[in-house]
Amino acid sequence: MKILNIKSKMIRSKICFYCLSVFFCNVFSCTSEKNNQKKEIYQELSSFIGTKIILQTNNLLPINFPDTLDSNYFVKSKYKIFHFIDNYGCSGCKIGKLSSWNDLYKRSDYNGIPIIIIIHTNVISELKSLMRRNGFTFAYFVDFKNSFFNTNLKLPQRELLRTFLTRNDTVILVGNPLKNQELDKMYRREIVKNF
Repeated sequence: MKILNIKSKMIRSKICFYCLSVFFCNVFSCTSEKNNQKKEIYQELSSFIGTKIILQTNNLLPINFPDTLDSNYFVKSKYKIFHFIDNYGCSGCKIGKLSSWNDLYKRSDYNGIPIIIIIHTNVISELKSLMRRNGFTFAYFVDFKNSFFNTNLKLPQRELLRTFLTRNDTVILVGNPLKNQELDKMYRREIVKNF
């Protein structure tokens, strides 16, 4: 009986050891994976800051532009906020999130800085319908040929880095100010100090 108890305890100990080993391997591999992902994001971000952005409005279709607004206004402005959406993944999901930009358009602390939303799509009727359904009423550009992305080859691949502030067409801040209060403060601080 004692031998059986000893064997049973040894088996339980081995099972416990294997379970703990698997657990720690998973924990450390997840941590390692997260660290690698952070490093990749940091590298992509640091190579994007300081990049010159080229906006060629002649390759873009303006939607919801008032008759009094010349699309070259965006080209001439010292500061610009860009938000780029590609047609990969769930376009409806991405478009649905645009309604939150309505608030930013209305805020006076952004001092009339042009917010340039560029959407790469081939289906204009579906896009317009999605925009109306989601209550987005401000001007945006449609990029049928993905020319904005192709002209600006250093644009980040990661969606979370596709919102950025430029000064004199050079990227100075990256990230969506609507999703991060600290980033929103940085955007406003940068804009206000130069007006």
